Amino acid sequence: MTDIHNKSFFGQKVGMILSSRSKTDPFIFLKFLKKKANNEWEKPSKGEGKTIKISIEEMITILSVLYRKLPKWSGFHSFKEEKTSINLNWDEKNELLWIRVDEYAKSLKFPQTEFLKLLIEHLIKEKISFATSGNTTFNKKESSAKNSENYLESFESESFFENINDFSNIEDKKDIIERYTNNVQNNKIKNNSKQIIKARIKKLTDKAVLLIFGNGSEVWFPKSTIHCEFDPKQNSNQQEFLLDSWILEKNHIL
Repeated sequence: MTDIHNKSFFGQKVGMILSSRSKTDPFIFLKFLKKKANNEWEKPSKGEGKTIKISIEEMITILSVLYRKLPKWSGFHSFKEEKTSINLNWDEKNELLWIRVDEYAKSLKFPQTEFLKLLIEHLIKEKISFATSGNTTFNKKESSAKNSENYLESFESESFFENINDFSNIEDKKDIIERYTNNVQNNKIKNNSKQIIKARIKKLTDKAVLLIFGNGSEVWFPKSTIHCEFDPKQNSNQQEFLLDSWILEKNHIL
């Protein structure tokens, strides 16, 4: 059985590369690339594109979407000072799976979705067997690779805030929402643009509001990004919300 996996899913404008460097790593990487105006693809060697690390738990959630046990999945990765939004949802009409990571949007159709399903299922079983084992050995070549700067960076602290359909324990998410909000402020994201959006309230905490939009998508918004008064008890009808444009764009609402 091979120790390394790489699979590319390229389209006309956006490509996605799934890679697993070792069966002993409890994660995989998803790399996204765009075709530039000069028809050349972005080059990771030049710092272009977007790469995110996906844990075993997140792989299981992605697999649940692929098997349609979950209709969609969204969340935020927080790595160092960088925030990355992640969204997976099915376009039932066109039988497409959309994977959106920040401004990168990749659609997969059959048989790509079936291939991805089988590959992730295999990787989950492989990593549960080897990445959680206490008997891990590496040869010199592997050891050298693991000492590289890029490899060590992948082990640095990373937090994740997810929104599937509902939170089983909303209280546990408050600190994450607050930390995400504070990080946005610390990173000095300055965008005074705002937009009025109609949505319905599904859930409410001290720090955030879960809104449902007309297309059925559900997104948590920190209250600091909402710049209008609203009725917290009105959850049966849509209301108008004045929201920061940057967070709407980040969640692909605009």
